[in-house]
Amino acid sequence: MNWTRTRAIAFDTWRAQASSVWFWLMLGLTTFATLTINPSAMLPGGGAFASGTLHDNSMMALAQSFSLAGVVFYSMLIPVIAGTALLRDDDARMLELIHATPMSAADYLVGKWIGTFGTIVIVVTWHVMVMIAWQQAGPMLGAGVTQGSFSLLNYLVPMVLFVLFGAVWCATSAQVLMEYSRSTMALYRFAAAVFGTSLAGLMAGTQVGESFGSTVFDAADIWGARWLSTQVLTGDQSIDWINETAIRPDSGFLMSRLGLAVAAAIGFFLRSGIGRAQSAAQTTKSGSVQHRSAVPPMLLQQQHRQRDHSNHCPWWQQQLPYGAALG
Repeated sequence: MNWTRTRAIAFDTWRAQASSVWFWLMLGLTTFATLTINPSAMLPGGGAFASGTLHDNSMMALAQSFSLAGVVFYSMLIPVIAGTALLRDDDARMLELIHATPMSAADYLVGKWIGTFGTIVIVVTWHVMVMIAWQQAGPMLGAGVTQGSFSLLNYLVPMVLFVLFGAVWCATSAQVLMEYSRSTMALYRFAAAVFGTSLAGLMAGTQVGESFGSTVFDAADIWGARWLSTQVLTGDQSIDWINETAIRPDSGFLMSRLGLAVAAAIGFFLRSGIGRAQSAAQTTKSGSVQHRSAVPPMLLQQQHRQRDHSNHCPWWQQQLPYGAALG
């Protein structure tokens, strides 16, 4: 794998995504989620069961806010942002370095994934910064925000457990799906399935949750919202416990995370061909090596259009193959 080419693809992907409408919509929705999601939404009775005051900047309260934002906003937009990275004609604007030699599947997919990951980091960082600013400045603006002692870990730990993992998983799975299907409808169905499964998982104890089986929802708990509502915030805790206790993931939560990560990684590695040294190489009779190129979809369409044009035009208008003029 050519890391110079991979870095160029990653930077170009990040630049294209950072200027897309989906990216700015995601920033706006994370800001909207910060201002509107109730940090005590998962508590039985909305927190009325316990005496005392819930600190909105406690780790448990922030975990609820981040996980619900993942279910409602991230689950729909992150797959679209990541999947469309494989459909846009980003590579047509790249330097000659990209197309100077045949490009392997690993170069293309790893570069796209790194660029998408950089976009996700910006979105998540913005979400955390807006959350901190709102928690600290909210009381001065007249908002009903109750503060406890400030700790940066109260923001970072829930962000990693409930937002960053789910966003990276959705992005990786969406890109693997798009590499296999090349269909935007398949991408939209995947985003709708992630949203529907995550939302249905919150219906613990209802007819919907029992009919599909709690095991399936526990395994597909991408954003950790079901685990919070059924295993952690059960209504037996005092308000002081919620304000002061740090999140301690149990074995079931960690195993579901591990299973989801392994499944996404296997699909990505199988499609990109990482680890199959020279698997995309074919040795010719002269002993030279020819690499099978992973042609981006938009560039492939351009090649088809050029070929169709060449077949229906006079010979003096036909385009020479790439490199033919170099002798």
